[in-house]
Amino acid sequence: MKKRRAKKLRSLKLTTRLESARAQADLLANELAELNRNAAASRDARAAIEVQRAEAMARVNFVRESCANELNQSLDEIAGEITLEPEFDLEAQRAHVEDLREPAGELWRGEYDGARRTFRSR
Repeated sequence: MKKRRAKKLRSLKLTTRLESARAQADLLANELAELNRNAAASRDARAAIEVQRAEAMARVNFVRESCANELNQSLDEIAGEITLEPEFDLEAQRAHVEDLREPAGELWRGEYDGARRTFRSR
């Protein structure tokens, strides 16, 4: 009788430890999944930054070549001639340029659609 009771008690302890280990494994699996999602998001963000950097470098090279070809001056020389006002806000100017671009794009699309309707009606 004592052996059965001891065996049952050991079995119960093992079952409890197993359940605890499974619960801990589930928690760790969830944590690992979250870490993998964060790592993937970080890789995506880094890739986006690398693309932006490559685009910026391409724009700089284009401007540099344009300065050399059209103005017969280097970009450094032209940049040295221009001084910005102390209150110049680059981000505000970028937002202003984007605001100017949006209506132009809508206008162009409208003209294109109008021309397409005119062509079809002929």
